[in-house]
Amino acid sequence: MNVAMFDFRWRAKPKVFACVIRKALLALALVPFAGWAARQGSVLLYPTALKTGVNLLADKPWRAPSKTYAPHAVAREGRGGPLDANAVALALANDHREFAYWLTTVGGIRTNRTYFVGAWTKMTSARLLFWWNGVSAETGKNVDARVYCFSGCMPDLARYFDDDIRRRLAGDPDEWRLVARTFTLPTPVVEDKVHAEYGFFGEPGQATFAEPFLIDVTEQPQTVEVVLKGVKPVKKLVVIRSDTRDPEWRREFVPPVTDFAETLPARIPAFEGMAGDPMFGRVLLVSYADGTEDRVACPYEGIFIKR
Repeated sequence: MNVAMFDFRWRAKPKVFACVIRKALLALALVPFAGWAARQGSVLLYPTALKTGVNLLADKPWRAPSKTYAPHAVAREGRGGPLDANAVALALANDHREFAYWLTTVGGIRTNRTYFVGAWTKMTSARLLFWWNGVSAETGKNVDARVYCFSGCMPDLARYFDDDIRRRLAGDPDEWRLVARTFTLPTPVVEDKVHAEYGFFGEPGQATFAEPFLIDVTEQPQTVEVVLKGVKPVKKLVVIRSDTRDPEWRREFVPPVTDFAETLPARIPAFEGMAGDPMFGRVLLVSYADGTEDRVACPYEGIFIKR
């Protein structure tokens, strides 16, 4: 394209030009998502089932958001996540108040089994909705399970929240969060299939959904994992119950460490947190050698609403 042609299009169709520039900026915003796990350190608290269970979404083809219903969405599929640098990472950016979802279909879903569904996410000012839906083979009606994640897209309310609430609600493009829940189908679905949709509901923003999963956890290990990967030196780790604040597990390091992994034993007979919402009910308190602290929940409490 020469300069004269560029000038003509700018004068003749400024709205079209602005739209093109906006989409280009959104696309550029998605460029660095691949390979995050390899470049950045992480502090993670997550259920062992993510490593030991069979992910029914593995190797599934994903469809990008429909340009008919989400014309402003920009989507890219790449690789990179907190547990597996080669796992699928679905990036999505949108600057309009519209619905936009990645979609795939999975079969082999049975009744009376507990499924763990979700993804690791990195997000900026987006309201997320993970939605699994099928058609009841008995009634013909829709059967679904949903996770709504409100990630700080209402800045006018920020002054009413304390620091802890803001940490839970604010999107952080550099922090992996586990967004997930469990569900059990009350009725068989047609062809034993459900649709899995990951995306935004009615808000602009940017997000990446890494390592999306759907795992039958009915007979999975009743444990969670604590993992540090290349973070700044840590002197103490404590896992507490989010409801009572009672400590469940503790480790202190002399000298401080930057890499660590351990499986926490189950504390009760049932797979704690896998039985309902809110998920897991644990928070990892991280004390760094420089005096700073961090909190990592499994997943973050207070974000998930059952509808």
